[in-house]
Amino acid sequence: MKLNIDDKLSFITVCSFIIFLGVSGARATYLYIPNIFLTHSKCYKFLSKKIKTYLSIHVVILIIAGIWCLFLGKNKADTIFVCAFFPSLIVLFAIFSIDISRYQLSAFVAIIEQFKDQHKKESA
Repeated sequence: MKLNIDDKLSFITVCSFIIFLGVSGARATYLYIPNIFLTHSKCYKFLSKKIKTYLSIHVVILIIAGIWCLFLGKNKADTIFVCAFFPSLIVLFAIFSIDISRYQLSAFVAIIEQFKDQHKKESA
């Protein structure tokens, strides 16, 4: 299956928009958390470390796939890169979800809400 330039641009545009929405949502959640909590929370530091680890693994997979594409040539590079990118992203996301679901994050969110409500009462 040979893709023309319009198909590739459409695909990249849709993927970029989805990534933009994810980053925007994550940033909004991050900005919602008070600075005092971010600087002193062991739970937040633990989650940040886990996220950085999973992102590092994904970047390493992409670099290996890119190097592999260099050796295979231009004809197979697009297919190999896409075949390495999406399955690795889906598998890493599934493993990350399973790993994070072991912890009681609903309690974590409840603590943040309580902290925010208490902070509002003190500042009012």
